[in-house]
Amino acid sequence: FAAEHSVKPASESLRVLSIDRAEDRALLAKVAATAAPTTREFGARDYGGVLLWYWANFYGGCFYYCEAEDAIIVAEHDGTTLRICDVLARTPFDLRSYLPRVAKDAAQRVEFGFTPDAWWPDAPAITDYADSPLFVRGTHRLPEAPFKFPMLAQT
Repeated sequence: FAAEHSVKPASESLRVLSIDRAEDRALLAKVAATAAPTTREFGARDYGGVLLWYWANFYGGCFYYCEAEDAIIVAEHDGTTLRICDVLARTPFDLRSYLPRVAKDAAQRVEFGFTPDAWWPDAPAITDYADSPLFVRGTHRLPEAPFKFPMLAQT
């Protein structure tokens, strides 16, 4: 899912969490434990341990704490694309207003690592992620429309 949306970095960014700080690891655990799924379609909850693994191995410097919302936004840049990998929050908030505070460079496009129906309902599905490593055990009703299971909840 992606949206053509230009983002210019703000002069003041959100605080970047560090995996080397015990306080930041505890903050991730607390926020992840109470966060609602990022999507209404087919999401996940309480996957703080999986997030810690991604943080330690691939996304250092990408976890931003939004104190006003008691939320964590996981974002990275890929050229002129700002990728929102995950948003951990109890309820949706105005994500667009915080994008300049997680952008390190100007971006022309915002891409999501999950179905952003709760955060950006008009973001169209893209086919870049046609192959998915998602394995589901048991009987579950999957959405009819295209969806992206949260990439940072996948094991």
